[in-house]
Amino acid sequence: MSAETDIMDVLALAAAKLPSVLPLVFADENGPRPAKPYATVATRWARRPRENYAEVDDQGFRDTSSHRDAVVEIHGYGVGIFEALDLLSQYLDTEDILQATVSRNIAFWAIGQINRLPVLRDTNTYEPHAVMEISARYVVTVSEEVGFIEHVEASLDTVGGLKDDELPPFVFTIDIPPP
Repeated sequence: MSAETDIMDVLALAAAKLPSVLPLVFADENGPRPAKPYATVATRWARRPRENYAEVDDQGFRDTSSHRDAVVEIHGYGVGIFEALDLLSQYLDTEDILQATVSRNIAFWAIGQINRLPVLRDTNTYEPHAVMEISARYVVTVSEEVGFIEHVEASLDTVGGLKDDELPPFVFTIDIPPP
């Protein structure tokens, strides 16, 4: 599964705790929207800091991973949506939701403010609309075959000293056991 799907799954678990149904849909997908109230969810950006390298395994593979700091936007539409997002934000701090994030290797480390942004639909009708941002963190890992060195041979010819024939050739071998 993708991190975006994991984030959506955890948000849906929290939304299921709300007193009234709040369907969540991915923001950038085509298709019909549910009846209001509903909310759209989108990961708007993810920043990748430095990578972490694991040890090379017995088959010569190494995992490279790094976490992503992402911003998740939740746009809610319909009557009572500000209050629903406000309550949703509180449910994100409940124990079962925290356990759900841990099991999916994601974290909601900052839950931002909720903004009321009504949308003017005609000359005198506003549609309730609210937005909440969540700062999320997740990890991406890829595996690659890098191989490993099993045996190294090197030789070194030395010259110089008092008499050239007094210095024997110098040869050494290093055996590196597999990990």
